[in-house]
Amino acid sequence: MLRITPQMNAEAAKRYQSQHLSRGDYYLRESENYGRWQGQGAEMLGLKEGSVISKKDYDRLCENKRPDDGSKLTMRNKGNRRVAYDFTFSVPKDVSVLAYTTNDQRIIDAFHESCRYSMREVERDACVRNRKHGADGDRKSGNLVVAEFRHDTSRPVGANVPDPHLHAHYVVFNASYDPVEKKFKAVQFGELKRDGPYYQEIQINRFAYSMRELGYNLVASRNGFYRAEGLPTSVTQNFSKRSAQIEQEIARRGLAKGSKLAKEVTLKTRQHKIKGLSREDLV
Repeated sequence: MLRITPQMNAEAAKRYQSQHLSRGDYYLRESENYGRWQGQGAEMLGLKEGSVISKKDYDRLCENKRPDDGSKLTMRNKGNRRVAYDFTFSVPKDVSVLAYTTNDQRIIDAFHESCRYSMREVERDACVRNRKHGADGDRKSGNLVVAEFRHDTSRPVGANVPDPHLHAHYVVFNASYDPVEKKFKAVQFGELKRDGPYYQEIQINRFAYSMRELGYNLVASRNGFYRAEGLPTSVTQNFSKRSAQIEQEIARRGLAKGSKLAKEVTLKTRQHKIKGLSREDLV
């Protein structure tokens, strides 16, 4: 599944990174997950692909500044400027359970490879505005500045240990290099967000192909995703406490699934992360 959500202001985006994205996960006494830079736009700013993300560089990009010298990155710097979009990929619950209870690292690697593959498609489609000499259209730029963060558990529910939840965040900053005007400009996110279902299908099908190559049989489910054949429904349900919590709260409030208010329930019912556990404790 792919969810695309905007980061609306610099301070909120910085808090999101420090309190959520950069944490190794929702338990850990282990090292923090600082994330990795991705994208050709990041390379143009001196952020080598695959290099560790520093708070300083991340914060400067949130403030629409170049990470190398702190100068202004794009021309527009209004207070309501959208800082970035978070492209969040996740797998069905049964795949998460299969990956972490069997400790098959190949599943995890295949998932992240499929996400990066899909994000390269997003990058190839990136555009900036063209308003020079009376023009009124978009120009293909084909580069993005992307911060990748990997996570493997859901939010805890009550005193319960967090459930396995394989997912990845790709924070795409609102800056892309225009090869014609030779400067960084705001990204035209409208079409990228509109085409979210297309990028989702790319990731799902590439991951399903890789899983079958590994010897796992994935079968299509009613919602268009894939599930691992042979895993009892009861097992999936036992590891879906967070989903059950959200659904119960939506029902209690009498909200329609998929509505804006129903989506807000997800944010308002989130607990803080549990610290002091190791991966071995979780398994």
